[in-house]
Amino acid sequence: MTPDPTFGKYSQSLITDIPADLNSPQAQHYRATIRRFPEEAVYIYSFKENRMVYADGWEEILGYKDAEVTMMTIVTITSPEYAPFSHELNDKALMFIQSRTKNLEEYSFTIELKKCIRTAFTCR
Repeated sequence: MTPDPTFGKYSQSLITDIPADLNSPQAQHYRATIRRFPEEAVYIYSFKENRMVYADGWEEILGYKDAEVTMMTIVTITSPEYAPFSHELNDKALMFIQSRTKNLEEYSFTIELKKCIRTAFTCR
């Protein structure tokens, strides 16, 4: 089955390349209240503000400084092998969220990634 080449365009049209201001009171509040575990990264993107409002742990996970990572970075760094699935998932998740107006805090999800160091035989 050939992937739909339009997947990814929808979500990329709705997000920005603006990083979080980690010195803002909002980001400081999130840093004090959100628990992040080792080898985990967290972000909060505001569609109301059209920007990343919080990022933590990205340098450890993907090598991006928290003050530099953006939503556009997160949705476009997927390896070509997984990009069709990732783009379709992002598009459908945003379409779903946009169809809701109440209790949006009830909808959240976690995506796990495997850091892959390519060797001749395996990823670890």
